[in-house]
Amino acid sequence: MSVTATTEISNRGSLTPEIKLHLVTPRCQLWTATAEKLIELGVEDPFWAIYWPGGQGLARYILNNPDVVHSKSVLDVGCGGGACAIAAKMAGASEVCANDINPDAIAAVQLNSALNDVKLSVFSHNLLGANNLKTQYQNRILELILAVLFFAGDVTYDEHMSHAVLQWIRGLLVEGKRVLLGCPGRPTFPQSDFQRILRCVAKYTLTPETQEENHGFKETFVWSSPHVSQEPKHSKNKLS
Repeated sequence: MSVTATTEISNRGSLTPEIKLHLVTPRCQLWTATAEKLIELGVEDPFWAIYWPGGQGLARYILNNPDVVHSKSVLDVGCGGGACAIAAKMAGASEVCANDINPDAIAAVQLNSALNDVKLSVFSHNLLGANNLKTQYQNRILELILAVLFFAGDVTYDEHMSHAVLQWIRGLLVEGKRVLLGCPGRPTFPQSDFQRILRCVAKYTLTPETQEENHGFKETFVWSSPHVSQEPKHSKNKLS
């Protein structure tokens, strides 16, 4: 499937106008495509072409707080279109790897990184459930997985995934890693469980466009391991 043929380039209506992405918009055929139409087009669910609210908030936090990522190695897991990875590179991360198991997402990340003039590494191994990061992979991939800072933007979209992410983050914290997680407060997000290991460091009001497209979600939140600093209240929704 061609990413460019099914999306358009946009930076409108999000929390990060600095970042341009190939997205499915109301002007694209996929915007109103039924499940049957997607099958006809040979397209799986194009989740990577939606700029989800959790990813928007996480990317905004990174751009507002460049010291969090500056000169650090970063791994963006479940990256979708790669906005958080792109934000990290824009904010001065030394090396950024975008990870997703979907090949269309990987293709979108490569296009989006070029669109924003940043260089990212990409790979498609499934990292959730990799309990011992030091023995699962070798060589270059091992270096990427042993990154200092891990991102997960809006990946708690169902109960199974939320549980997998929770267990994975617990393993990362045992390894001494730093974690940032973005979520708009979905019903499938077990907040009390995450509060035991993470803390909320930022809250952003979503744009009217994002609120309309996401069934009334009005805010999005960024959660972090204790090592990551909390964003000052006066800088909420800062766009530059």
